[in-house]
Amino acid sequence: NLYTLSSLLVLLGCFAWTAFGAQDEFSVRANQIAQYFGDSSISQQAKMANAGAVAAFYQKYRNRIPLSPQKRAEIDLNVQRYNQGKARVVIVDGVPRQGGWAERDWILIIKKVIDAAIDIARVIST
Repeated sequence: NLYTLSSLLVLLGCFAWTAFGAQDEFSVRANQIAQYFGDSSISQQAKMANAGAVAAFYQKYRNRIPLSPQKRAEIDLNVQRYNQGKARVVIVDGVPRQGGWAERDWILIIKKVIDAAIDIARVIST
């Protein structure tokens, strides 16, 4: 019985550690995104190269970010467009090749994802 009890305690500890770790990962990533995308000394091109990190973060933690329904729908749409465009646009050094309507549209989508990162950072930091 002692073996069963100690196994149960270890199992409960693992569940608690997993739940705590997931919560901690959210907080760490949220703070990293808030600091990075809120830093005016980082170039727009560098932020554009890291837009994928915002899209991935948003998709993973979408339900944990307190947004208005309108803002959530807007970010959902822009992240969806980002993911669809990622497959179609040729990326060189984190930015699309120059020229053409598709590339200009892609840049606008990336900028909207960066705006979403700033909105998420504002919400999380309050």
